[in-house]
Amino acid sequence: MKPGDLVVPWHECTVTDNKEPTFFSRGRSRDWKMNQIATIVAESTRNVRGHDVLKFQILLDGELWWTGAGAARLLEPNETR
Repeated sequence: MKPGDLVVPWHECTVTDNKEPTFFSRGRSRDWKMNQIATIVAESTRNVRGHDVLKFQILLDGELWWTGAGAARLLEPNETR
């Protein structure tokens, strides 16, 4: 997956406006529902306990959000929503 790709979640999940949320600075969040299509805007990595974790910034309903790469899958060309 890369910027510009259309994606949907594998399962309903929560996305956040903060790429690196912590207990004290979580930022805003919202649910990303199964039938909502998003566009990947950027990708980045976050270091979690010595491991690089791939994150995607997505455009969802006109707002930018961050999610783990494992939460998203490519929208199939024949898939309708």
